[in-house]
Amino acid sequence: MKFHELDDRLISEEARPLRPHSRTSKILVDIGKAIEDAHFGLSRPGLVVRFGLEGAREFLNRKEMRLRRQELKRLEQRKMIQRKKIEGEYWTSFSKSGFEEYIAQLSINADKLPVGQLCLVSFDIPENQKRLRNKVRRILKRLGFRQIHRSVWCCSSNVSNYVAKLFSSKFKADNWFKIYLASEL
Repeated sequence: MKFHELDDRLISEEARPLRPHSRTSKILVDIGKAIEDAHFGLSRPGLVVRFGLEGAREFLNRKEMRLRRQELKRLEQRKMIQRKKIEGEYWTSFSKSGFEEYIAQLSINADKLPVGQLCLVSFDIPENQKRLRNKVRRILKRLGFRQIHRSVWCCSSNVSNYVAKLFSSKFKADNWFKIYLASEL
Protein backbone atom coordinates (compact mmCIF):
# COMPACT_ATOMS: atom_id res chain seq x y z
CA MET A 1 0.00 0.00 0.00
CA LYS A 2 1.35 3.38 -0.97
CA PHE A 3 1.54 6.28 1.46
CA HIS A 4 -1.06 8.46 -0.32
CA GLU A 5 -3.54 5.52 -0.30
CA LEU A 6 -3.10 5.14 3.45
CA ASP A 7 -3.48 8.89 3.92
CA ASP A 8 -6.71 8.92 1.83
CA ARG A 9 -8.11 6.02 3.85
CA LEU A 10 -7.40 7.78 7.15
CA ILE A 11 -9.12 10.96 5.99
CA SER A 12 -12.21 9.12 4.74
CA GLU A 13 -12.77 7.21 7.99
CA GLU A 14 -15.15 8.91 10.38
CA ALA A 15 -13.62 9.60 13.78
CA ARG A 16 -15.66 8.37 16.69
CA PRO A 17 -16.19 10.99 19.38
CA LEU A 18 -14.28 10.53 22.60
CA ARG A 19 -16.08 9.85 25.84
CA PRO A 20 -16.23 12.95 28.02
CA HIS A 21 -13.78 12.89 30.96
CA SER A 22 -12.01 9.78 29.67
CA ARG A 23 -8.23 9.47 29.95
CA THR A 24 -7.95 9.89 26.16
CA SER A 25 -10.05 13.06 26.10
CA LYS A 26 -7.99 14.52 28.97
CA ILE A 27 -4.75 13.78 27.09
CA LEU A 28 -6.18 15.43 23.97
CA VAL A 29 -7.07 18.56 25.99
CA ASP A 30 -3.59 18.59 27.57
CA ILE A 31 -2.01 18.42 24.10
CA GLY A 32 -4.19 21.34 22.97
CA LYS A 33 -3.16 23.44 25.99
CA ALA A 34 0.52 22.62 25.40
CA ILE A 35 0.21 23.70 21.76
CA GLU A 36 -1.50 26.96 22.85
CA ASP A 37 1.28 27.58 25.37
CA ALA A 38 3.95 26.92 22.75
CA HIS A 39 2.32 29.34 20.31
CA PHE A 40 1.99 31.98 23.02
CA GLY A 41 5.62 31.48 24.07
CA LEU A 42 6.81 31.79 20.49
CA SER A 43 4.74 34.92 19.88
CA ARG A 44 5.96 36.66 23.06
CA PRO A 45 9.36 35.14 23.91
CA GLY A 46 10.72 38.17 25.78
CA LEU A 47 7.71 38.34 28.10
CA VAL A 48 7.75 34.60 28.74
CA VAL A 49 11.46 34.64 29.62
CA ARG A 50 10.99 37.67 31.88
CA PHE A 51 7.74 36.71 33.67
CA GLY A 52 7.13 33.04 32.92
CA LEU A 53 4.14 31.78 30.96
CA GLU A 54 1.37 32.66 33.44
CA GLY A 55 3.10 35.89 34.46
CA ALA A 56 3.26 36.99 30.81
CA ARG A 57 -0.46 36.32 30.40
CA GLU A 58 -1.24 38.30 33.57
CA PHE A 59 1.00 41.15 32.37
CA LEU A 60 -0.84 41.33 29.04
CA ASN A 61 -4.24 41.20 30.80
CA ARG A 62 -3.25 44.07 33.13
CA LYS A 63 -1.94 46.05 30.15
CA GLU A 64 -5.23 45.54 28.27
CA MET A 65 -7.25 46.67 31.31
CA ARG A 66 -5.08 49.80 31.67
CA LEU A 67 -5.55 50.63 27.98
CA ARG A 68 -9.32 50.16 28.28
CA ARG A 69 -9.44 52.54 31.28
CA GLN A 70 -7.47 55.12 29.27
CA GLU A 71 -9.89 54.80 26.36
CA LEU A 72 -12.86 55.19 28.72
CA LYS A 73 -11.33 58.42 30.04
CA ARG A 74 -10.73 59.59 26.48
CA LEU A 75 -14.38 58.90 25.56
CA GLU A 76 -15.47 60.80 28.66
CA GLN A 77 -13.22 63.76 27.80
CA ARG A 78 -14.63 63.82 24.26
CA LYS A 79 -18.09 63.88 25.87
CA MET A 80 -19.22 60.69 24.13
CA ILE A 81 -20.07 58.90 27.36
CA GLN A 82 -21.11 59.93 30.82
CA ARG A 83 -19.94 58.00 33.86
CA LYS A 84 -21.53 58.20 37.29
CA LYS A 85 -20.67 56.43 40.49
CA ILE A 86 -23.84 55.18 42.18
CA GLU A 87 -23.56 53.19 45.41
CA GLY A 88 -19.95 52.24 44.73
CA GLU A 89 -20.55 51.09 41.14
CA TYR A 90 -19.78 52.97 37.93
CA TRP A 91 -22.65 53.41 35.48
CA THR A 92 -21.94 54.46 31.91
CA SER A 93 -24.35 55.98 29.39
CA PHE A 94 -24.07 57.58 25.97
CA SER A 95 -24.23 61.28 25.38
CA LYS A 96 -26.11 62.40 22.26
CA SER A 97 -22.91 62.57 20.21
CA GLY A 98 -21.75 59.25 21.68
CA PHE A 99 -24.96 57.53 20.63
CA GLU A 100 -24.59 58.96 17.13
CA GLU A 101 -21.01 57.63 16.96
CA TYR A 102 -22.17 54.24 18.29
CA ILE A 103 -24.74 53.98 15.50
CA ALA A 104 -22.11 55.05 12.96
CA GLN A 105 -19.76 52.30 14.16
CA LEU A 106 -22.56 49.71 13.96
CA SER A 107 -23.46 50.82 10.44
CA ILE A 108 -19.84 50.48 9.28
CA ASN A 109 -19.96 46.79 10.19
CA ALA A 110 -23.54 46.22 8.94
CA ASP A 111 -24.27 43.41 6.51
CA LYS A 112 -24.54 44.27 2.84
CA LEU A 113 -27.98 43.92 1.32
CA PRO A 114 -28.44 41.48 -1.57
CA VAL A 115 -27.63 42.84 -5.02
CA GLY A 116 -30.43 45.07 -6.24
CA GLN A 117 -31.72 45.99 -2.76
CA LEU A 118 -31.21 49.33 -1.06
CA CYS A 119 -31.98 51.00 2.23
CA LEU A 120 -33.79 54.25 1.41
CA VAL A 121 -34.30 57.20 3.73
CA SER A 122 -36.71 59.92 2.74
CA PHE A 123 -37.37 63.00 4.82
CA ASP A 124 -39.60 66.03 4.60
CA ILE A 125 -38.39 68.60 7.10
CA PRO A 126 -40.11 72.00 7.09
CA GLU A 127 -38.28 74.95 5.53
CA ASN A 128 -37.99 76.75 8.89
CA GLN A 129 -35.87 73.79 10.16
CA LYS A 130 -32.99 74.26 7.67
CA ARG A 131 -30.26 73.52 10.25
CA LEU A 132 -31.93 70.25 11.15
CA ARG A 133 -32.18 69.27 7.48
CA ASN A 134 -28.48 69.94 6.95
CA LYS A 135 -27.64 67.97 10.10
CA VAL A 136 -29.67 64.99 8.85
CA ARG A 137 -27.80 65.13 5.54
CA ARG A 138 -24.43 65.15 7.34
CA ILE A 139 -25.47 62.18 9.48
CA LEU A 140 -26.67 60.18 6.47
CA LYS A 141 -23.44 60.90 4.61
CA ARG A 142 -21.46 59.75 7.67
CA LEU A 143 -23.48 56.52 7.79
CA GLY A 144 -22.51 55.72 4.20
CA PHE A 145 -25.61 56.93 2.38
CA ARG A 146 -25.47 58.65 -0.98
CA GLN A 147 -27.88 61.28 -2.16
CA ILE A 148 -30.41 60.41 -4.86
CA HIS A 149 -32.50 63.56 -4.46
CA ARG A 150 -32.25 66.43 -1.96
CA SER A 151 -34.37 64.53 0.56
CA VAL A 152 -33.93 60.91 -0.62
CA TRP A 153 -30.81 58.97 0.31
CA CYS A 154 -29.80 55.34 -0.28
CA CYS A 155 -27.30 52.84 1.06
CA SER A 156 -26.39 49.27 0.06
CA SER A 157 -25.96 48.12 3.69
CA ASN A 158 -28.72 46.90 5.97
CA VAL A 159 -28.72 49.87 8.35
CA SER A 160 -32.46 50.52 8.48
CA ASN A 161 -32.79 49.53 12.17
CA TYR A 162 -29.80 51.67 13.16
CA VAL A 163 -31.08 54.72 11.31
CA ALA A 164 -34.55 54.26 12.81
CA LYS A 165 -33.08 54.11 16.34
CA LEU A 166 -30.93 57.16 15.73
CA PHE A 167 -33.68 59.28 14.22
CA SER A 168 -36.27 58.33 16.85
CA SER A 169 -33.89 59.20 19.69
CA LYS A 170 -32.22 62.26 18.18
CA PHE A 171 -35.13 63.87 16.34
CA LYS A 172 -38.49 63.66 18.05
CA ALA A 173 -40.47 64.25 14.83
CA ASP A 174 -40.80 60.67 13.51
CA ASN A 175 -43.40 61.74 10.94
CA TRP A 176 -40.70 63.67 9.05
CA PHE A 177 -38.71 60.50 8.24
CA LYS A 178 -39.49 57.33 6.31
CA ILE A 179 -37.09 54.38 6.04
CA TYR A 180 -37.56 51.66 3.41
CA LEU A 181 -35.87 48.52 2.20
CA ALA A 182 -36.38 48.71 -1.56
CA SER A 183 -35.46 46.82 -4.71
CA GLU A 184 -33.97 48.52 -7.75
CA LEU A 185 -35.76 47.95 -11.02
